[in-house]
Amino acid sequence: KYRALDDRGRDMVDLAIQHEYDWVQNNGEFVEEFIEYLYLGKVAAAGTEIYPGDIPLERIRERKLNGADFMVGVSGDSMEPTYYDGDRVYVKKTTDIEFGDIGLFIVNGCYYIKEYAPDGLRSHNPGYGTIPKSREIIVVGKVLGKAEK
Repeated sequence: KYRALDDRGRDMVDLAIQHEYDWVQNNGEFVEEFIEYLYLGKVAAAGTEIYPGDIPLERIRERKLNGADFMVGVSGDSMEPTYYDGDRVYVKKTTDIEFGDIGLFIVNGCYYIKEYAPDGLRSHNPGYGTIPKSREIIVVGKVLGKAEK
């Protein structure tokens, strides 16, 4: 059954197994694991365009999220109420994005955090429009979630 699942399904099963394994290994107590992530700064445009030359690279220590390869900061309010200006999000490097997934994209040389939709890249804030699919869109990765503040 596991082999019949797609990547997302296998990731979910692996996450559940890891969760239970950690629970048993720690005698019924959760021990949070922190690791160092490459942090691209507040570059994921959610209403404010950020160009690659403006990216501050640093390393930050954050709670581990299985599957995450790096982190970026959200800049702007176009993804509210899902993500807010200043949120730090975990990103998995992949080009495999499905409709409904939130991803990190490059459009016209700028980084964006948006929902991938059939008509383009959708904002969650109704005050912003959709970036049309007719533009050249490069998928950088899939957003897995945000760090706790």
